[in-house]
Amino acid sequence: MKSQSPAVPPTALLSALIVCAALALGACGDEMLSAAERQDRFCELASDREAQQPDLDPERATPEEVKAALGDYVERVRENLDEAMKVAPEAIRGDFAQSVEDTRRVSQTGDLAGFGTPAMQHVGEYLEQNCK
Repeated sequence: MKSQSPAVPPTALLSALIVCAALALGACGDEMLSAAERQDRFCELASDREAQQPDLDPERATPEEVKAALGDYVERVRENLDEAMKVAPEAIRGDFAQSVEDTRRVSQTGDLAGFGTPAMQHVGEYLEQNCK
């Protein structure tokens, strides 16, 4: 005799599929924030990162000092950067991603010439104009 599975109501199945799709696409996270909420959170994260920036004198720091200080900094703000990447406003999302990559590269090479890129300048301008 063949056993029968209990019938699953179609609405329950549909609800389960919607939840699974939302989780897979990340719709239950930062994507649910409004543009204003995303900007506010991005600005808050930027302020937190700024408070943790290393105290480096670019005129006197050796590449080894830059690598050590920025390496520590990047490690300290790793989770902050990950979240900021998710909530970055559309207007600067690409430039912010490039700025993060540039900062990580400088933390590995110690070459401060990697700072001041157009992407970093654009993000800096955005922060000055939109974050208080």
